[in-house]
Amino acid sequence: MNFLVGNGRSGTCFIGNSLNNHPQLACAIEDSLVFYPSLLLAMDQDLQNDSRFVRHFKACYDALTARYKGHVYIDKCHQHALNIDFLKKLYPEAKFLHVIRDGRDVVLSMLEHKMIKSFFSERFVNINSHFPSKWYGIESKEHYLKWREMSLSCKCAMRWVSWVKTASESLRKAKPDNNITIKYEDLLDQPRNYSDFICDFFEVEFQELFENADKSRIGRWQRQGIDKEAIEIMRPTLVEWEYL
Repeated sequence: MNFLVGNGRSGTCFIGNSLNNHPQLACAIEDSLVFYPSLLLAMDQDLQNDSRFVRHFKACYDALTARYKGHVYIDKCHQHALNIDFLKKLYPEAKFLHVIRDGRDVVLSMLEHKMIKSFFSERFVNINSHFPSKWYGIESKEHYLKWREMSLSCKCAMRWVSWVKTASESLRKAKPDNNITIKYEDLLDQPRNYSDFICDFFEVEFQELFENADKSRIGRWQRQGIDKEAIEIMRPTLVEWEYL
């Protein structure tokens, strides 16, 4: 079992589709059979203690992986960035390919995505929600009251920080040989090198994977602008990952 994870709008769909160009790899892109259970778990971590949910979750993955017998299976549900600790327990030998993209470009892309924006409505998060919430980066009900008054770009920034932090901390505790973290921009800049790196990670023969890499997607925030407050929220994490 292998997982491709990262904050939404970080290039995981492009990478997953590119992996499918390799005859030995099979990457399921947010298959409906597992997408919704993984989404529910990411938004409510208490579900990992529900034995009925866990059995259902595993049965869904058993059914999905059976479709791709004979291939190295990779599951791409980006929200699994918040579920890594659970997945490590369920699949101790699982490998994780974690993708990080410049948070400024991620926020810009999130603001353009209708479905992602809908997740910030009170239908999904309100004063009665369970906190802390890794999904939104909200620590408490008091924090939620402040969060509620923030601009949408600041809320997106908080989510990016929380997702990057949560995934990174989980992977630091994982087996070193079973996970790699890559920066989306590096992959677009050096597609052949990262094809070699990723093929080696999944133990398949080398093949050029990212021939359609589009470097114009790097640094869109500089051309289109972004809320300065959102950048300040992300600043420590941007510095940590050498984007600043």
